[in-house]
Amino acid sequence: MRIGVVNNLRAGKSREQVSRMLGFLRIHPDVLHVETDNAGVIPEALAELARQEVDLLVVNGGGRTLQQVLTGLLGSGAFGDQIPSWHRCAPGGRI
Repeated sequence: MRIGVVNNLRAGKSREQVSRMLGFLRIHPDVLHVETDNAGVIPEALAELARQEVDLLVVNGGGRTLQQVLTGLLGSGAFGDQIPSWHRCAPGGRI
């Protein structure tokens, strides 16, 4: 199973949380990830993960990040008919 992570590191996280996430990704190089800092890059990020044929998409960010990713998944067609399963990490934004 190929896992892909859309990471919004600016979504209300402390430096410790960001450091922990980046440390996890460093020791798991098989987990594909893209870092976003604004909604405008989400379509490109999803297209890249689609090219990498991810099976499980993890969203690490706040509510706005989740909304943008779901809108992109359903509207962009990047994954064609093979929309991956998805999971949102524990809230990363300011909820």
